[in-house]
Amino acid sequence: MATPEETTFLGDFSIKLKKPEDSCTVTIEKYSGISEKVLVPDNIGDIPVTALGEAFKDCTNLVSITLPQSLVNIGQNPFSGCYSLKEIDVDEKNPVYAACEGVLFDKDYTTLIKYPPGRKGDYTIPDSVTNIEKGAFDDCRELTLLNIPKDLMSIRLDAFTECEGLIGFMVDENNPRYSSIDGVLFHKEEKTLLNYPRGKDNTDYIVPDSVTRIRNGAFRECKTLSSITFPEGLELIEDEAFYKCEGLTEISLPMSLRYIGEDVFKECSNLETITLSRTTKAGYRAFDGFSGKPDEDILFDKNMTTLLKYPSGKKGAYTIPDSVNNIKKGAFGHCNRLTKLNIPKDLMFIEYGEFDKCGSLTDFMVNENNPIYSSIDGVLFDKEGTTLLQYPLGNTRKTYHVPGSVVLIREGAFNYCNCLTSIILPEGLKFIYGQFRCKWLRSITLPMSLLYLGENAFEDCPRLKTITLSRNTKMGYKAIEGFSGELIYRD
Repeated sequence: MATPEETTFLGDFSIKLKKPEDSCTVTIEKYSGISEKVLVPDNIGDIPVTALGEAFKDCTNLVSITLPQSLVNIGQNPFSGCYSLKEIDVDEKNPVYAACEGVLFDKDYTTLIKYPPGRKGDYTIPDSVTNIEKGAFDDCRELTLLNIPKDLMSIRLDAFTECEGLIGFMVDENNPRYSSIDGVLFHKEEKTLLNYPRGKDNTDYIVPDSVTRIRNGAFRECKTLSSITFPEGLELIEDEAFYKCEGLTEISLPMSLRYIGEDVFKECSNLETITLSRTTKAGYRAFDGFSGKPDEDILFDKNMTTLLKYPSGKKGAYTIPDSVNNIKKGAFGHCNRLTKLNIPKDLMFIEYGEFDKCGSLTDFMVNENNPIYSSIDGVLFDKEGTTLLQYPLGNTRKTYHVPGSVVLIREGAFNYCNCLTSIILPEGLKFIYGQFRCKWLRSITLPMSLLYLGENAFEDCPRLKTITLSRNTKMGYKAIEGFSGELIYRD
């Protein structure tokens, strides 16, 4: 049986009152005050305060806080964005938490839970600590050097988000799990690179020859780096490893690299060249956001049967090679200069939404011998012309007449087609899945034959004034959510 809950406000606190059968407890959900010093109460109206949600998120005035004896549950990172917080204190009678020199720990001082984001300078983790909690050093922008003791066994990968002043890790040489070289954090055997400190001012970095794996986000937002040299022997680069490394201009990946993860080069805005082996497998959106040089090579698998990535900076029309039978998801992500796409006869699979960020694409042209796809007036259909798959975003038509053969419009087929003001739908159309998201669409008449209108169909159609439809058309979840115009029923 669920525990009844009641939310209310008391002074600067928003609280949630839980009412189990045996006793009531209070969770502090939000603090809305502006005080620099806050004493969290032990009880409110004789009801113990036992839990803390994201209560102090973005409290930029907060400098010090004292947690009560009754508190036994702290939510995930309740001090996110508290950039002035320098001191966390805990009532010494608290059975779960403790503080040492203003830093929050569990009662046994084995887990470091939160380092105050407003602290400046170096910090030496106590010898008793074996675990660093998720988000423990989030937002610690002025932390400069972190000394890691010999018994620390577990560090969460996302423990150092936004530590933009951190210049190095120093690991006790007797630690059996971690090590550091020139301030960079590794596993003990130095085969796995865990974290390159964001505050290091080096422009060049040579990854040690021993490294075979680079972990998630290892170089995240290291904006001063313009060059990284990788060793032959590197086999794996995990997700977002170089996210927002804005100083990188070119990358040469070794022949030994077997796999590169998702969003690895996302928001590397100045990256122009990636050199890699065709045998390297790439994760979903591995090259998303990579613009490349306009004449940069298009990436395929070794057999030239799968198109992995088309450079988003490449301009004009493109003809997919005859050997290609598959387009990897995200291959055409953000290709805003692609104008026309010629599809060969053996292409068998195109992912849903593959072209919904190709803002200049005016036409699809499908080889007439392709057994799966076809095109009519530059619009992509299935072979029989009964399913409309994708309307090209860059086509400048104001009005589009959907062919009379169409019975189904696939999800996302008209996403962000912002030139269209009118779409004429045929009698015989039975199913519309997904959204139109056409910001200049002004009115639409749905045919009497329509059996189903999908979820959020007219989301982001701010100028849509009228929808004409049958009462017999079934509606998906929030099918007309956000529509504030007039519904006109035809029956």
